[in-house]
Amino acid sequence: MQKVFLILLFLVSLCTTAQQNRVKIGVIIIPSVNGVLICDAGYERLNKAFNKSWQFHLNASGGEIALDAGDEKRIWGTIEKTFYKKTVAPRITWSYSFFTEVGTRLAKAGRVYYTPAKTFSETKQFEINPGASLGLHYRLGKRFRLEAQAWPKIIFATGYDYFKNSILNQKFRESANEVKAGLRLTGVLSYQF
Repeated sequence: MQKVFLILLFLVSLCTTAQQNRVKIGVIIIPSVNGVLICDAGYERLNKAFNKSWQFHLNASGGEIALDAGDEKRIWGTIEKTFYKKTVAPRITWSYSFFTEVGTRLAKAGRVYYTPAKTFSETKQFEINPGASLGLHYRLGKRFRLEAQAWPKIIFATGYDYFKNSILNQKFRESANEVKAGLRLTGVLSYQF
């Protein structure tokens, strides 16, 4: 009963702030060896002037870019502060934003052969990725928009690489902490209500 009450309270609060909310959903497919899929579901809360917002996204990706790269799966959440700017054309606007992603990465071994004493199996990491992005937004109608964002991020990852020793039939792990550059790429259809 408490869950129903909380859902009703949330829906009433959304109705009292009409036109300042957006829900977003998107899928990007990157053709490669086995294909890469990036999924995005989000919520955006606009300010009263419609020129700033806070966003929260849940994301997942998976696939294999190249034969020697191996299959990789990521699940993460993104908190983002977005600033909208004036139109570029009658239906096109642009924005810039600052974001932080928090999530996990699981990377399996590719088709690279190692020595029997040390064969790579997988990497499991926890990541925190701050960054900034630029976006273009194409208005399809009064409530629908197509949005795309891209720009670099810094990946702070901590975790382990897992290996197998085929000679001794043992599994072992090594620390896999790294700081590297990454890229944020999103494409969504948004609905404003």
